[in-house]
Amino acid sequence: MILQTEGYSGADIEAVIKDTIEKAFINDLKYIIAELNETKPMSVSLKDKIDYLTKTLDKIDVKKASE
Repeated sequence: MILQTEGYSGADIEAVIKDTIEKAFINDLKYIIAELNETKPMSVSLKDKIDYLTKTLDKIDVKKASE
């Protein structure tokens, strides 16, 4: 990979990655769906910690960043 990206800036690489993702969505969603099915979201894997933090923040007077 290093040889293929020699001379590319971070912005160049970012553009290539964004284009690749866009093409994947347009051309073949099955790979994205397969990856989604194999990935456990953080809301599930960290549910206990998220619940604890939510309860803790509810106890103190903290203004929410968004509704």
